[in-house]
Amino acid sequence: QQVSDYSIVASLTVTGSLNDSELSSIKKLYNLVTLNLEETNLTSIGYQAFYNMSNLKTVVLPKNLETIGDYAFSFCYALENITFSASLKTIESNAFTYCNRLKNVVLPEGVTTLDYYCFAYCENLQEVVLPSTVTTVDRAFFYSSKITKMTCKAIVAPYTGGYLMGVNEGLCTLEVPVVSVQSYRNNYYWTRFNIVGGSYYGDNMVITGEVTFNANDSILQTLKPSLNVTGVDYNYGALRVEGTNTLSMTNYEMLFDAYMASTQKSWGSTWGHYSATLINAAPMRADNV
Repeated sequence: QQVSDYSIVASLTVTGSLNDSELSSIKKLYNLVTLNLEETNLTSIGYQAFYNMSNLKTVVLPKNLETIGDYAFSFCYALENITFSASLKTIESNAFTYCNRLKNVVLPEGVTTLDYYCFAYCENLQEVVLPSTVTTVDRAFFYSSKITKMTCKAIVAPYTGGYLMGVNEGLCTLEVPVVSVQSYRNNYYWTRFNIVGGSYYGDNMVITGEVTFNANDSILQTLKPSLNVTGVDYNYGALRVEGTNTLSMTNYEMLFDAYMASTQKSWGSTWGHYSATLINAAPMRADNV
């Protein structure tokens, strides 16, 4: 209503309610450079929502956004700056493929899933930070060959579905929680990176595999972390805590089912456990359990 020529619109801020039809109409603004959706009601951005908006440079995503859909920003060649929402959980396949101007990607705590190729072929991407909550990074950075540093704060090496980059992993430094260095090196797909231990564990630890903590560790003594021992795709966390000091936590959450944790027999076969497990060979306490 305000312009007769869509081509002159370079910046757009949208607030309030926005439906799929209205969202798709933004693609008519083919010379759009800056898009701010922070104050909209969107919880998901769907398939090809901003596909091939080749002039789009800066995007602020909705503050309640949980899902970025398949090919949502694919072929946005000029995209340089993305402000991710704190509520984001999933980035679906090919969401940011061929975003050639992206140099840094820092994903917020709470993100769990990066579907296949979601940041593939981002030819100038150099640094990536993955949160402690991430459990799946399915070939997410395939052929983004210039990444020289990746930080993954997940205690348990996330599922990759194959080679994470496909090229030049050995030239990329992967910084992981110091307690997790060996488990990443034991993982067939992660071991291709130059793995180093970061001087942190992370305030929030999601444990979906076998992990051992030493309560005497000076970092753990001062950190007072929150732990979530849980399961993903039938892989369940197994936490062992050793030492003489008390492991003090802010929150402790555990997916425990006493029935499913026991060994069961059916049709002559022995099933494994279907519950997270804890062996506390050291004292433990938490503000909330």
